[in-house]
Amino acid sequence: MEPQASAAFRLVAADELGLLKVVEVPAGPKWGDAAVVANWGTVDRKNGITALCSTSSSFEPGTPSLLAAGRLGGSVQVLDGGAGTQVASWQAAGEQRNVGSPGTARVVGVHFLGSLPPGNGLSAADAAAAAHLRALSVTAGGRVSLHTAVAGAQAAWEQSSSFQAAPSVACSALSGDSAALAVGGEGCQLSLWDLATQSRAWQAKGAKPSSIGLVDLAHVTAATFLDGGGGYLGRSGRGGGAGGGEDASCSVGRRVVVAGNTSHKLLLYDTAAGRRPQMEVAWRDARVTALAVDDAGQRVWAANGAGAVEALDLRTGRMGGALKGAAGSVRALAIHPGGEPLIASAGLDRFVRVHNATSRANLGRAYTKQQLTTVAWLPPLAAAAAPEAVDRSRQEPQPRRQAGKKQRREADSEESEESEESEELDVGSADGSDDSDNDSEDSSDSGDEGGGAQQQKQRGSGSGGSGGGRGRGGGGGGRRGGGRSGRGRHTGVKRRK
Repeated sequence: MEPQASAAFRLVAADELGLLKVVEVPAGPKWGDAAVVANWGTVDRKNGITALCSTSSSFEPGTPSLLAAGRLGGSVQVLDGGAGTQVASWQAAGEQRNVGSPGTARVVGVHFLGSLPPGNGLSAADAAAAAHLRALSVTAGGRVSLHTAVAGAQAAWEQSSSFQAAPSVACSALSGDSAALAVGGEGCQLSLWDLATQSRAWQAKGAKPSSIGLVDLAHVTAATFLDGGGGYLGRSGRGGGAGGGEDASCSVGRRVVVAGNTSHKLLLYDTAAGRRPQMEVAWRDARVTALAVDDAGQRVWAANGAGAVEALDLRTGRMGGALKGAAGSVRALAIHPGGEPLIASAGLDRFVRVHNATSRANLGRAYTKQQLTTVAWLPPLAAAAAPEAVDRSRQEPQPRRQAGKKQRREADSEESEESEESEELDVGSADGSDDSDNDSEDSSDSGDEGGGAQQQKQRGSGSGGSGGGRGRGGGGGGRRGGGRSGRGRHTGVKRRK
């Protein structure tokens, strides 16, 4: 029986405060209910996350995965993609860290060389150690370090090699076969490095000067490989394939790389065609911040500092198919590794958005509260328990709660009846005292000595009082009449009962 997924899709986004935000889309998928379900890490602005990557054997529910996060302070953490627990940690710059320039220790790129092999029941850390999985990190100072997972009492990652690639690096990209590394930065043109020999295999040149002799200064901000050449090599007259044909000028074979710079241009380089860009596309008016190639290799998605996301069609060399919704600079793009036509974006507007790469529809978004720096996909988690068992456990205490409510209603009704009876007793005692007072007054009036008009007047007032007493039902005058009328009102309440 295949494991059931608790969510249809799962992503993780990193922010400038050093936190990892886990975003899940409920099964369905219910894109409108996408939300942050967990926060990993502690708040530390000095160690904000600047680079992120993930690896797994597949994207089936419950598949083990690993997550590597590069930080502003120069450290790299390897985390379990399911629980978020730390597996290993190291300093990317090592002993070569330039203490005088703290910014050079910032990690600008982190990559897994290959994918995590099937664990066969092992955890992600044990599977990585068994396969000697390697991780590569690049710092802003141009230091490249490779670490290898080794088996032991506790899973650990040891540094296997390290070399200096460039004096300044702002971005990095790894080829699909993990043989070549592309780096570029401020004042440094795009260059390719052979990881087997740890030597530079190719160096790009800038575009040709304009008609008035102006040349753009080198400042590469994003790069990505076109594995297999994609739609570029499919155009007439290109032929061959990346890595398929021999290229004497490049020790890693023929490679096709797309780079973006601060001059809001996209440049396509083909190592077999020379060091100059073979395609140059000016796009909008903001620096290019992120690049991602779709699975078919026909389009390269690009994002810039103004919040625009569009695709470069390699067959026509034109930009189009904008993805709308972003309200700030987009820092990262991520294509779904499992073959789904989905593209995730994250940026300064604090939202993680997922679009359909084919229809360009905005499927869903999740608010993360902090400004984001990068995003990656993770396999969904397997469901912890069957839904029937969970529902049965939730329904067991319901009859007891209903019985308790019924008892409380009966107790409230009894209390109300007792309060009404006590009110009847109080009103009856008050009427008896009024009657006795009126009778004593009548007797005293009738026993007074002396005739005349004064005594007749007093007897008249007494008879008026008794007349008021005789008029109880009709509400006659005098105190006795008032008392009887009060008892009559209470008699009406008892009659209703």
